[in-house]
Amino acid sequence: MSNFLADGLSATARTLTRTADRRSRPLYSWLLGTLRVWSQRNRQRHTLRLLVERDDYLLKDIGLSRDDALREANKPFWQR
Repeated sequence: MSNFLADGLSATARTLTRTADRRSRPLYSWLLGTLRVWSQRNRQRHTLRLLVERDDYLLKDIGLSRDDALREANKPFWQR
């Protein structure tokens, strides 16, 4: 009887561990994706700041006014 009970408990523990692994993967994936987006926004806004400081004709070429570019460049990386 005790082997049956021990086998049942270990099977339950394995099931719980697998379930926890599955639940943590989407959170990990979400976090990694969020960090990638934030990093990309940070690079883009840094590039916009450089364009604002240097070249008005390049801003005009991509269809942005100086004010629009400054507004976007000054946003924190976590804002859309």
